[in-house]
Amino acid sequence: MNHVLHAILTLLSCFLWGIVWIALAASNKRERVSLTVDQQGHVAVVGAPGQ
Repeated sequence: MNHVLHAILTLLSCFLWGIVWIALAASNKRERVSLTVDQQGHVAVVGAPGQ
């Protein structure tokens, strides 16, 4: 999410865009995990939620 763009839109719209920005930020459910590969080629998930 481009927070700088949303901040500019919020200021230009007299804070009305802030409502949309909050809704978008609250619904952003992207999860990031790291994958590692050992010498045998097995892939393992590192840092996954619930692990």
